[in-house]
Amino acid sequence: MDQVLTELLASLAGGAGGKLGELAWSSLSELVRRFRHADSDNLDAKRRQAVERAEEQITALERAPGDGSAAVDLGTTLAQWSTVDDDFRIEFEAWVRHAQTVIVNDDSVHNAVSGGTQHNVVQARDIGNISFGS
Repeated sequence: MDQVLTELLASLAGGAGGKLGELAWSSLSELVRRFRHADSDNLDAKRRQAVERAEEQITALERAPGDGSAAVDLGTTLAQWSTVDDDFRIEFEAWVRHAQTVIVNDDSVHNAVSGGTQHNVVQARDIGNISFGS
């Protein structure tokens, strides 16, 4: 499962992107619902299961946007669904491209440093002239 997708889902569920992020998140819910209702009588078992799981996982991530495992679960379900449903894959890939632009154009700063002892870490955004040393 793609780490970028997981981070994208978690970011949007957590409110990244402001109003545009909210709209992107709700459009994902609408995409899933549209596929559930578009041809509900003719959904095969794999697709029906994917739709139901996705709806449950969207709700779970909305309730706990900081839950990384919920974002992984949703991302995995959506990626797997994409492999069995070409129509969904096309629309989902378009959604991902759009959602990524919302996050990229977000004016907030999200910095993280992890993985052991850190030395000389500088985190910044939109700065002018800077020099290190003498």
